[in-house]
Formats: sequence, C-alpha cells, structure tokens
Amino acid sequence: MYQKLNNLEFKSNKTNFILNTSFSWSPKVAIDELAFPPVFYKKNRPKTIEPFSKSKVYKFPYFRNIVDIYPVFQEELISLKQSFPQIENLKLFVGGSEIELMKNLYQLNLFSNKYCYENSDSKISINTIIKNIVPKMKTPEIVEDYIKKKTIKYAEFSAVADIYLEILYPQNDEKIRTIESVGLSFNKYRELLKTPYSGSTYVSYPTGVAAGILIYYSLLNKKRLSGVILSENLPELFEHTINDIIKRELGNYKINLINQIK
Repeated sequence: MYQKLNNLEFKSNKTNFILNTSFSWSPKVAIDELAFPPVFYKKNRPKTIEPFSKSKVYKFPYFRNIVDIYPVFQEELISLKQSFPQIENLKLFVGGSEIELMKNLYQLNLFSNKYCYENSDSKISINTIIKNIVPKMKTPEIVEDYIKKKTIKYAEFSAVADIYLEILYPQNDEKIRTIESVGLSFNKYRELLKTPYSGSTYVSYPTGVAAGILIYYSLLNKKRLSGVILSENLPELFEHTINDIIKRELGNYKINLINQIK
C-alpha cells in the first residue's frame, strides 16, 4: 500500500482552492528522489526543507487507515507549477508503507554514497546495495508469486483531488467553505490473479487501464483535438456523453470513482 499526496492551492480575492491527489512510485525511484531535499512553492517562490520533516496525516476517502504523509522532491512538482501558473502555494507529499521504509533507511544513513572499502577494487556504495535489496517487483511472475504466497495481503491505489472552495462576503465578513473530493481508487488487487492482468502491480493496473481508456476515446474523437493537450483539459474538450462513458468504463475495470462533498 502506498500513496502520494499533492497539495495545490489556488488563491484569489474571493475564493480559495486546494487540490489533493495521490500517485505512487517504485522503491528505487524513491531512493533516487530522496537524494534531493523536499521542495515546495510558497507565494510562487521555491523553498526547501529537511527530508521527512513537516509531516501531516491524511485520510483518503473509503481507505481503511489514516496515512502519514511527508513532503518530498519530485519533478512532477515543477510540471504542475507549469500547468497551473496561477497557483501561489504548491506542496507535494508522499505516504504509505514504502515511504515509511525509505524514512527508516534515511534515518539509519543507509542512503550514503560512500564506497564499501572491504575490497580495494570495489566501487559499490551503501546506496547501491540498498537499491538492490529493497523489495521490488521486477517481473509479472514475481508479482504473482507474492500474491499466491500471501506476501501481498492488501494493496490499494488512490488518487484524490480535495477541492476547497472558500467564498468570502466582505459586506458581513461571512465565510463559507465546502470540500469536494473527486478521484478514483482501486482496492481489488488480489482479484487480478486469474485474469489477463495478473502480474501487474496495484499501481500499474489502474494507471495503465485509465490511460488506455483516455487514449482510446481521444482517438475516437481526434477531430476535437489538435496540438499538445494536457490531460486535465480533456473533460472540457469532450462532451458530457463521452465523459460519462469514460466513467462507466473505469467502473467496468473495478476502478472506483470518488465524488463526495462535505
């Protein structure tokens, strides 16, 4: 189980939006990215903090547990800032069992790039050894074996956007705030074992299926599209009928849609 939380904040004089989404990565990629200090944007200025500091807790809709999340550096942070230049404050958090493993390794200084000197000709660092021994899924056969042996008992992917809408009424200093959670989750991972998708990971299945569905309907409606288009612009370019079809297709693949207001 592994989630990553992005925090995007849109500000104007009368409204305030915060967007939360979640993704996942592999342990090796996590180690590479932890070589850089966490970065976030505050009032359009990039700032850095110490790794695994400024942690928060987050509850994904319908997820069984509360997740500790930590700011990290990822290149997606830069692309998100480019996609949404109007965002003044942007933070990216990660959380879950994999990031907890990374935290323990970091605190034990096992991400060191110092060479192991037992062999004078060796140029293998501690970091290199850790990358090779951390749990990972290299092939579909290994994934299937993990499930059959019940090494993987439960895994869930979740991608959620928490949109905070804050309306201010200057005449009476009244403030109204609503939170709309929109996203998707996939928690039927073990049920893939005897399907054509057996061997995929709990991350690659929902992200791959969702990407395939978007590509398919983009090709069917290519006359509406031209040039380089960001995926976040597709719903506006597609009519409501196509958007509804895409939602139903996701449900057919056991990918649950999240939509709630509180």
